[in-house]
Amino acid sequence: MIGLDQILSKSSYLITIGCKIAWQHIGYVIDYKKNIQNLLDETEKFENDLTRIDGRVERAKDDGEIPEADVLQWMESANGIKGDVEALLVDATRENMWCLKCCPNVSRRYKLGKESKEKTARVISLKDSGKQYMTIEVAQRAPPLKFEYNFPQGYVAFDSRAEIFEEIMKALADPCIKMIGLYGPGDGSAYQLYHRLNNGKRNLVILDDVWKPLNLVDIEIPITDGNKGCKVVITSRKRGLCQKMSVSVDQADSLNGVLAEPETWTKEFLIGVLRELEAWALFEKVASISVESEIPSDAKEVCNKCGGLPVAIRTVASALKWKGKHAWSDALRQLKNYKIKEIADLEPDLLISLNWSYNRLEPKDARSCFLLCSLFPEDAENKISIDDLVRYSIGMRLFDQNLNTFEEVTNRVLTMVDVLKTSCLLLEDTDENVVKMHDIIRDVAISIAEDEKRYLVKHGIDKWPEKGRYEHYSAISLRFTANIHEFANELECRGLHTLVLKCSNRSQTDFPNNFFNGMENNLEVLDLIEMPITSLPSSLPILVKLRMLCLNGG
Repeated sequence: MIGLDQILSKSSYLITIGCKIAWQHIGYVIDYKKNIQNLLDETEKFENDLTRIDGRVERAKDDGEIPEADVLQWMESANGIKGDVEALLVDATRENMWCLKCCPNVSRRYKLGKESKEKTARVISLKDSGKQYMTIEVAQRAPPLKFEYNFPQGYVAFDSRAEIFEEIMKALADPCIKMIGLYGPGDGSAYQLYHRLNNGKRNLVILDDVWKPLNLVDIEIPITDGNKGCKVVITSRKRGLCQKMSVSVDQADSLNGVLAEPETWTKEFLIGVLRELEAWALFEKVASISVESEIPSDAKEVCNKCGGLPVAIRTVASALKWKGKHAWSDALRQLKNYKIKEIADLEPDLLISLNWSYNRLEPKDARSCFLLCSLFPEDAENKISIDDLVRYSIGMRLFDQNLNTFEEVTNRVLTMVDVLKTSCLLLEDTDENVVKMHDIIRDVAISIAEDEKRYLVKHGIDKWPEKGRYEHYSAISLRFTANIHEFANELECRGLHTLVLKCSNRSQTDFPNNFFNGMENNLEVLDLIEMPITSLPSSLPILVKLRMLCLNGG
């Protein structure tokens, strides 16, 4: 049996516990203001730590690092309790204002006092657990980014290109590198580079196909800060372009005086030729050579003569697609024996292979159309209007057939354009009224046109060619970058049938009166539509054979 002493002892214990619990609840009301003040004090200390840790995380993000998961989880909890405390303090402020008007609400004070006590304990716990993030690493270096590239159908991926992209990604992540250059002789289409910046505080600017150094101030590209501003990627056919770029004095100061040593804030990568196995893989695909079929004995040697350049591989392989052994042997012989004038910065094998592809074009009108494209200036899009091809074809009597109407010539031009597209010498465009020509192929076209047709093409010049440099040509296409004040007094081109003059500067100018003298009335095409002239010279009316005249303004 339980004795009286045991009963009294147990009852006393229960009463003590009950009193403590009761006093604790009463304390929520009595110590209401004290609990609120404690919460304010602890929260202030906690927010200071939170601000420091948040700053460490943001700096890590700016450096391209990935915050640790436990840090992010702690910050999420910290911001959550911070929001809860702010809401509680709003309720406490309302309670205090209510007390000034009438008696305190005991029930509400009990609730606020209890919640403030509990949240104070939570704040202290989070503050203690967050102290470690004041000293240890809060982020780690991001792994190499993986991108999905949406290339056209038939594109072949190569390891050599993937390795270059890996190096580019490293350079993009390096805060010391402000400018990245990609140079090389060209591929079938431009790579579409892109880089996702998760924090939205940095920008990647890609300048494609740059030929001359740019002043980044003029085009308002800031590269003043590794954590903000812009990182620039430049693609070009020329090496060393990055080192010649200009920046402002303010930008130079922000680069800590390294402007005199651009190699410290620029980096260049060569997009070179394909490796032997990669070149063969592309050649096989374009020429439709399968494992099941018998590989022509000369196929690999023909592929090697393309020099690993995708443009050359595609043009030659396309021309030999489904051809017999005799065609392959003949192609190899021609590729070995052709001698073509070298073009600066281009591989000789590319010229040989593209010249071979040009000579294989049938009918001959396709070759004439191809060379005609060389007269048109290279621009940002490399687009050539079909209407312009038609007008020039009529004026230059380009085709052998007896074409009598504008519609007949148009149909012929469109047919030849299709032949050139099939041979990969012209490119499709989203606009059916224009075609595009790859810049390397255009250079080859200019070289061939000069040798075979005596075409002179000079674009991007700032003065008239010297005497003795143009008199023997049959067609001349010049594009000036500045207003020309000194023309030849007399053109003296007795064999000239086509003259195309364009100027990007719109200042007015005039020809000398005798400019068109000495041409033996052979001029048939005169295009001055982009030449800012005020009047025509008096020598022009003697040119009775003109079949195409385009003047500025109509």
